[in-house]
Amino acid sequence: MKKPRKPTEQEVEQLIAYEAQEMYEKPTDNELTEARETIVGWVENGGGSVFDNYITDGPGYSGKVLVVVWPGSPAMTSTYIWEQENIVKVAGIRFNRQELAIIGYAFDYAIRHDPKYMVYRKQSTEIAQ
Repeated sequence: MKKPRKPTEQEVEQLIAYEAQEMYEKPTDNELTEARETIVGWVENGGGSVFDNYITDGPGYSGKVLVVVWPGSPAMTSTYIWEQENIVKVAGIRFNRQELAIIGYAFDYAIRHDPKYMVYRKQSTEIAQ
């Protein structure tokens, strides 16, 4: 297997544009701008590798593959291919804005109310003062 490489600026831009568009069903211009800003942050803090000339064992896909590990967890990965010069997600986790808000609320609630997170609660109280 050939060694992977870092994505080019053009490949990163395609990834950002694709994921920003997918964050909402029918995004407005403002939503698209907000989504792009969010995705840029994720891309900057995540990791990505491109495998050029990837070929499946049997009939299937032959071409470039991008694998992204998102910053939320090593388990949060996505795999993309290019179809007619356009990036397409073929596997992985995707959250829309509503799901992200729910995850954020649940995380915040856990930190504020679960005794095992007492260290975080103490630190956030000290920071706020």
